[in-house]
Amino acid sequence: MQTRQQVLFDIFLFAAALAVALWSRDTGHNVVWGMWLSSLVLGYAYIVWSIGRWVFALKGGAFVGGVFSGVFLLGFFTFHFGMFHFGHAIFLNDFFPIPVSGERTGLFLSFDHYWWVISHYWWFLLIALLSERSAFMEPRAPLPKEPGNTAKALRKVNLMKPYAKVVRLHILIFVFAFADTVGLTQALILVIIHAAYFLPWRNLQALLRKPSHPKKGSPSAAGP
Repeated sequence: MQTRQQVLFDIFLFAAALAVALWSRDTGHNVVWGMWLSSLVLGYAYIVWSIGRWVFALKGGAFVGGVFSGVFLLGFFTFHFGMFHFGHAIFLNDFFPIPVSGERTGLFLSFDHYWWVISHYWWFLLIALLSERSAFMEPRAPLPKEPGNTAKALRKVNLMKPYAKVVRLHILIFVFAFADTVGLTQALILVIIHAAYFLPWRNLQALLRKPSHPKKGSPSAAGP
């Protein structure tokens, strides 16, 4: 029942995001910036959340070591994850130019470019946050039994997970290229993009595979 409710809610998010994109006469080339914004903000939020909840779960001497380790990891991933996405923005802008008149300030895009992305795709970010809710609600792996083993505890934090989300963005870039080649309409392109990004394919597949009735001979089918 819970999986069914989650799937229905994700389908609603897909429909809501698609409706906003169609209503605003959006294009597939512009939606990619909503995905970039979501990857940056939600990915960094996941990193901060993961480090924080592990550090504050440590006890005694491990907590002190965890604070220093957590500050180091947060500083490292703030720089690395941030630079990764700002560099990625330069790459994306070459293929999907942001429609503003501002020029690049040095290596990176100008403030006007980033503000265009935020002002046009804040709604995409909010819907993506609801769609990615499971990442922030997943149970934390148990702490090691050794009370002072900070390093072993923090190794269980999967801080590379946000980087994997960028792979989906690159796959959709190839979808854009294929769609343009075969001459698909913008409306159909938007449907494909939002379906790939928002629909819960794994949960939907699991729900379809789940038997609707218990098998004969099972304890639940036997009755009282």
